[in-house]
Amino acid sequence: MTDDQTPRQFFRIMYPEFERPVFVTDRVTVTVLELSEGGVRLADCPAELCSAEELEGTLKLLSGEQRHITAKFLRTSGTESIFNGLGGIAYADMLAEQRYLIRKYGRKILGKR
Repeated sequence: MTDDQTPRQFFRIMYPEFERPVFVTDRVTVTVLELSEGGVRLADCPAELCSAEELEGTLKLLSGEQRHITAKFLRTSGTESIFNGLGGIAYADMLAEQRYLIRKYGRKILGKR
């Protein structure tokens, strides 16, 4: 690692285009692009959901688990919305997601977007 690089604070998963978990509220379902213990990146997030300061709903993970999560709006980047301060996701959930992806697609899937 060079001096201008900093390590990430949280373990994260960048999901492949062809298989991603979803975030669900009583009104909308949104695709999850990236997940960490500290935040979530959502695709094509509708304004009614992603303009709110706080996000709350159910995360349906690929491993089959569901987690009630809360997070605070951080920023938008193109059509993506980023939330941090994520509550409800544990390191064990992240490992289960990684194991699911490796079992199904092999290690080559890790890091590809």
